[in-house]
Amino acid sequence: MKRFFLMFAALAAVLFVPAAVAVPAHAVVGPAVRALPNVQYVAPANHVVKVEDADRDPQMWHWVPDQVTAKVGDTVTWDMTGAAVAHTATADNASWDSGYMNPGAKWTHTFTAAGDVPYHCTPHPWKKGVIHVTP
Repeated sequence: MKRFFLMFAALAAVLFVPAAVAVPAHAVVGPAVRALPNVQYVAPANHVVKVEDADRDPQMWHWVPDQVTAKVGDTVTWDMTGAAVAHTATADNASWDSGYMNPGAKWTHTFTAAGDVPYHCTPHPWKKGVIHVTP
């Protein structure tokens, strides 16, 4: 039993003592991380597009704003809070579609590629907008 205890103590001393004293306090362990000068993280933004359909003439209905400039990773939310009827936000190239949004609904899309994305409202095709997505 004594022999087992002595072997255990010797093994612990060999394993733990060098680890406690081998690394100086100022040493960097692992890959060094270097701060980049003048680099700031900018969180993705959320842009809001509302609908204007209070006018009795549906031909006057439009998106507000009808053009949005966003960056890759930003989101755009279509807000139907002031809508009187259901609308859609549908990309002209069919890459995304909100489906019918009833008054009061909101729908959000995240843009993952740069480029201009024209869109329209399916039941009111004269109601058009463009999302300009920059890198």
